[in-house]
Amino acid sequence: MKYKKVLLNLPETVASDLEKFANAVEDGNKSQFAAKAIAGQVEYYRKLLHTAKMRDAYAASAEEGLHVTQEWKLLDDELWSRLDEIEKKK
Repeated sequence: MKYKKVLLNLPETVASDLEKFANAVEDGNKSQFAAKAIAGQVEYYRKLLHTAKMRDAYAASAEEGLHVTQEWKLLDDELWSRLDEIEKKK
């Protein structure tokens, strides 16, 4: 995997937590700890975006389905009316 050096300015409390948790979890490797934390956040936001797109697509599909149903309702009502008339004649 290729790496790119990035300079970040962090609040002192965040930098302190980075140091503390990197020592506890990643044998002091702050870059590795930060990369995993950032990758986790990126994945979280990627999923949020994907979910929003899916909701929009489902809403559009439901709206389209409702439109088609409404278009066919007149024909459907007419057909049932004719069938009712045929049944009454029997």
